[in-house]
Formats: sequence, C-alpha cells, structure tokens
Amino acid sequence: MRRRPDMIRAVVLVFVVGLAVTGLTSFQASEDESRALPADISSQGQWFQAQRTQSERTEG
Repeated sequence: MRRRPDMIRAVVLVFVVGLAVTGLTSFQASEDESRALPADISSQGQWFQAQRTQSERTEG
C-alpha cells in the first residue's frame, strides 16, 4: 500500500510540469508580433486595399 501515494504524486507532478511547459511556450508565442494583419490576408482586406490604392492614384 506504500507505493500508491508515490504513484499519485508522480502523476500529479508530471501533469503540473506539463501545464507549466505549455503555459511558458504559449506565453513566449504570444509575445511575437504578427507579420501580416488578418485584414491583409482576407479577400475583403485585399479588396479594401485595392480600393484605397485606386483612390490614392486618382487623388494624387
């Protein structure tokens, strides 16, 4: 009966270490700046960009 609490502690320790690693990696990933804006990627964003470029050409 002595082994059972040790196994439970080991499982809990592995779980806590996994949560810590996941939290640290997600924190580091959220610090990176995105390279492209979602509006620039979407088709609607591309349409707005084309409209803006076209209006700048006619004004300038």
